[in-house]
Parts: sequence; C-alpha cells; structure tokens
Amino acid sequence: MLDALAREIALNFGLGASARALLDQFLADVDQEALADKWRHHGYSQEVTSWLSEGANLPITPEAFEEIYGTDRLQALADQLGLNARTCAEALAYAMPALVQEPAKALRADTVETKAPNLSKPSGIPAIAALFGIILVIAWFASRGRVPSSPKPVVGSASVERAPRLSPSLFHATRTDAGIVYSAVLRDPIERKKLQRALDDVEATGTIDVDLGVTRSVWIDSVKELVRDMPKGLELSISDNHVALDGLPDRDMDQLAEILRDRVSGLTIRLQSDEPDLGGVFAAMSNPTIEEWLDATKLMAVSFQSGGTQLSESSMGTLKLAAEALLRSRSTTPILIAGYTDSTGSESGNRRLSQRRAQAVLEFMVSKGVGRNQLTAEGFGPDDPIVSNLTAEGRAKNRRIEFRIKD
Repeated sequence: MLDALAREIALNFGLGASARALLDQFLADVDQEALADKWRHHGYSQEVTSWLSEGANLPITPEAFEEIYGTDRLQALADQLGLNARTCAEALAYAMPALVQEPAKALRADTVETKAPNLSKPSGIPAIAALFGIILVIAWFASRGRVPSSPKPVVGSASVERAPRLSPSLFHATRTDAGIVYSAVLRDPIERKKLQRALDDVEATGTIDVDLGVTRSVWIDSVKELVRDMPKGLELSISDNHVALDGLPDRDMDQLAEILRDRVSGLTIRLQSDEPDLGGVFAAMSNPTIEEWLDATKLMAVSFQSGGTQLSESSMGTLKLAAEALLRSRSTTPILIAGYTDSTGSESGNRRLSQRRAQAVLEFMVSKGVGRNQLTAEGFGPDDPIVSNLTAEGRAKNRRIEFRIKD
C-alpha cells in the first residue's frame, strides 16, 4: 500500500524517491493506529468518517496538518529529508486518508481471517477441483499479458495551490495618537502567539495573518525592542532581516536608527530615505554569484513615470549597473522580473500595468546585453504587498519591481 501511495505522492508533488522516505519517516514518528482518534480529537470527525467509509474522502488542508502534527516537528522532518516544509505538509495532508485507512483495513482483514473456516489443509476431490480452477484463472490472465492487481488506495487531495517560493514574513507598525497600529504576516499560529505576547506590554492593536507560504521570522524576538518607546509618526517596516524606518525628520531618524542598532542584533536597520550607493555596490562585484546579485537588487527602487511604463532616468542608470553586474557573473540562472502595484484602482488594470512595467525592465536589460532567454517578466498587480496600503507611503513601497530566481 505504501509503495502505491509513495508513487502517487511522487507524481503529484514532484518528490521523486523522497516520497517513500517522507512516508517512512512520518510513520516512524507517529502511532499510525492512533491517527484516526487524533484527528477526531481535533474536530475532524466528519473527515475521519469519510476516510473509513466507502464513499469519497473529505480532504484536509496543509495548514490543518501542520497545526495538528506540529510546526517544529514538520520543519525537522523536512530538514532531515532536505525537503520544503510546505511541500511535506501538502503531501502528508494528501496522504492522510490512506494512512488512516490502512490500519483499519488490516484490522478488518484480521477479523475476517479469524472467522473464516480453516482451509489450510484441503483434501479430497473438492480441494483438487478448487486448485485446478485457480490454475485456469492464472493461465487465462497470463495469456492476456496482465495479472490482476490490488486496487490503488483512495487518497483525498487537499486541492490547494502549491507554493514552492516562500515570501518573506512581514511586520509593519506606525505610532498614532491612539497608540501603535500594526499588521503582520507570519508562518504559523505559534509565531502569531509569540508576536502577540511580545506586544502585550505596549499599547498596540493590529492584525496578524498566518500564511504557510512565508518564511519563518528572524525578527520576532527583537520586535518588542524595536517598537518600545516608538515616537509618534514613525513607520517601521520589517521584511526578512531588513528594518526600514520612515516618517520622522532626518536628524531624529538618524538618532533613532543608532538607538535601535544598539538594542537589537542580526537585523539591518536603515532609513527609508536612504539611497544606497548602488554604483559602488554593483561595481565591486567583479564575479558575483547569482545570490549576491539578487541581494544587491533588493536595494534598488525602480520607478516609472506616473501611470506609465517609461523608466525614470535614475532607474535606467541603476538597471544598467545591475545588467553589467549580471553579465559579469556569467550566470545562466533564469531570472523572474516581478512587477507589483498598490491596491488603488481595478485589479485587472493593475495587473496589466504591472505586467507592462516588468516587461519594460526586461527590455531595458536586454538592450544592455542580458540574454532574453534568461529573463521572464510577470505582473502580479496588488498581490503580496510588503506593507499596508492604508497610507500613501505604504502604497509607494508596494509599487515595486522584484528580481528572483524563476521557479
């Protein structure tokens, strides 16, 4: 049964030989016979009933699987096998109906075998006739070039979009007259509770979204120190290990940045108004790796003429430097140029605009010598905002171009 299930998972989730290893490691870590009771205990009685009946299997989501199995256990399992935790959650959620069915089927088979008459020592003419009949059936199948096989297990699919690329976890906060208002996107409920506890001691209200498609937050242990004594008007945004400050006069911002650098470690703190010397950054890259080049592009702010696709003069200068550095890398890694907008206007219009702007960047880089086959442009419109769209500053940050490795 596990071999057939592993083949199905390998096909559906691109796991190859790792599919069987994933099932084996998971089953070594749990009590398979207790899986049904565990899911019932967490409120999935209807789903379990469908798995143990003859009808269609009700699916479970990867998020549900991760919550019940445990985020840390899932990550450890994925790390042990060198796999993406999201893919493991999807595959095991998909396989769960069959994994619950197997011990139940084995129990029913044992019961039937116990009640069946003892046919281990057939004798006389009836036994010979039965043996002769079996031989005829096997010979008939062999003559047709196939043998009967056991039916494949019925496995319920979670039917979710796969997310091979993880987006960064996010945090945005601003100080108003009413206190700190924040929004965050975190990987799991455990991180959500951790952030809530960190903000318990400050006047903070906001929302926390949980998304299995984002990375784990490296900043969550530092967030309390970042927002402590936060002055009115300050906007603080975190993406991965980058902290950006905005909203105060330059002198106050410089002083605050120094204070926060003393308070926390492991995070890069900069002013949103900072304009990094990209000329120096890219010029210093004599033979960069593709990862070093991508890190440098995160410092770029590609801008266009209002409402259009014409690159600004400063952006053309920056992109020229980026193209030259990419050529020096001699990398042929496929690069996705992703265009984004804010949430203002129609979604369809924003998607068209972001596509045209991403294509404009592609055409410019091709004009500077980068191979067209290496680049792909795609517009995502208002998807994946890095900060809230509620302010003009936030909307400006969300109108952006990103470079990343094409999946």
